[in-house]
Amino acid sequence: MVFSRVPTECNIEIDGEKVKNVKETVYLGVKLSEDGKMGGEVERRMGMTMQTVGAMKKEYESREISREAKVTVFESVTIPTLTYGCEVWVLTEREKSTVKMLIGCHDVVTCCQCCHD
Repeated sequence: MVFSRVPTECNIEIDGEKVKNVKETVYLGVKLSEDGKMGGEVERRMGMTMQTVGAMKKEYESREISREAKVTVFESVTIPTLTYGCEVWVLTEREKSTVKMLIGCHDVVTCCQCCHD
């Protein structure tokens, strides 16, 4: 993969075999795209976050589990699912707004520096 604002072909060969050039890949858990934009990664993280919330729906709705326990789970599982790798995100205002909405601006300063200017 070559990071560039314009499509760039990379011709690399290993043992005479050309290495396939890809437009995006997941590396160390973060989706990278050749144009350097993070929109795909943010959308992927949002989807993963919604899956996490969905998987915990019964627990979040349970009257037998204290609010404190629910908040602890949210802070320790849900927020990190969304914000993993956010230190390198460059977000549009719309993406920032969506991330803030998803985490309810829940201590955004410590959880996601990307949401603040």
